[in-house]
Amino acid sequence: MRILAGLFLVLISNIALSQDNAFVNTWGKGSRVIYLGVNNELKQTENSRILSASSREATVNISADSTSLIVKPRMVGPVTITLETEKDSIIIVYQSASLPYPQLSIGDVGFNIPTVTSEQLVNATGLKLKGSGKDSFYDECILSCCELQIGNDFYSFSGEVFTDDIRQAFSRLTEGDKVIVKRMILEVKSTGKTIKMDPATSFTLKN
Repeated sequence: MRILAGLFLVLISNIALSQDNAFVNTWGKGSRVIYLGVNNELKQTENSRILSASSREATVNISADSTSLIVKPRMVGPVTITLETEKDSIIIVYQSASLPYPQLSIGDVGFNIPTVTSEQLVNATGLKLKGSGKDSFYDECILSCCELQIGNDFYSFSGEVFTDDIRQAFSRLTEGDKVIVKRMILEVKSTGKTIKMDPATSFTLKN
């Protein structure tokens, strides 16, 4: 019985590995990682229509054109998806993880540096973001909208460029005051989909 069970697992593994290349994870340029809290798109590399798809570890929906899967994991860990296309029966396996926060920088100060000078603030043109270096998730995203808390006041701006009101608010800050990134909306460049997050990243004014 153990031998039969072992052979079954090997067979399933071989099927998963051989068929995984039939889909591309659009979040991470083919990464095997999908994320909690977002709709991960697994795009089919062929044009075979997807007939059905299911998973115990995630909610799985088929796209309107029946060529992609929209996967939302329920927990961290392996996600196995069983599906039927017009051409084949496929098992694919991904690893779900918590969505990482991007690295942020005010102007050219440097990413994830928690302090900033008055001169750096006044000269900053906007907010920049990038991935952690361990993933490429944020390489596919641009900043669509952001809300800042500057002192006790709140400001919002679209895109990555600060407004004149925000620059004026920067000029009124004194040592020890904070600029807090309260909320962000990121847009995936390739699909136009948006992701909302609250990174609560702060920058403290220093001399």
